[in-house]
Amino acid sequence: MRYPLIVVLPAGTDLTDLDNVLADVMAPFDENREDIADLPDDQPLTWDRYAIGDRFSGFFPVRAGAERADLIHPRLADGADTHDAVCDGGRIRALDLERKRVNAARHLRTPSAKASAADHSWVALAQRARDTAIPTGAVLTHEGVWLSPGGVRFVTERSGPAYDAFVALANAYLDALDDNTILVLVDCHT
Repeated sequence: MRYPLIVVLPAGTDLTDLDNVLADVMAPFDENREDIADLPDDQPLTWDRYAIGDRFSGFFPVRAGAERADLIHPRLADGADTHDAVCDGGRIRALDLERKRVNAARHLRTPSAKASAADHSWVALAQRARDTAIPTGAVLTHEGVWLSPGGVRFVTERSGPAYDAFVALANAYLDALDDNTILVLVDCHT
């Protein structure tokens, strides 16, 4: 099974050494560890291999005017407006997280003529799309805490109280981060 993971790295992280930094941060959660028998029962082992972006490449929209040095794997389609640039992560100041949320809500079907934007079910659906646009399968904080619904390794169900609690916690955590903090979208396999 593959799932997206957002890894949060401290503001002082050197992006030119990203592969080594990521390997160190991810190591405690490696299913291939030799000391698995010695781990506490609540230690989540969450991946057997991973890659930056990979199947989920281009997850983050790039903020207009972002510095290339602040981005991880940036790309822009030939002839596309810079507003269409995407990347696999970078410093929060270079990522357009609000656009990611707005686009998630915008991709819902437009309400019919009979249903107005004030229709509570439509408003609730749009808000849920916004809330779930960034928290993905799991979030690994820069403090080394693995956030996921109900203590499982990653999102398997996108509904229910455990998922709602994860989304609320993950959004509150991500929204409180400093603009120099780094987010990396990682494609994990387990």
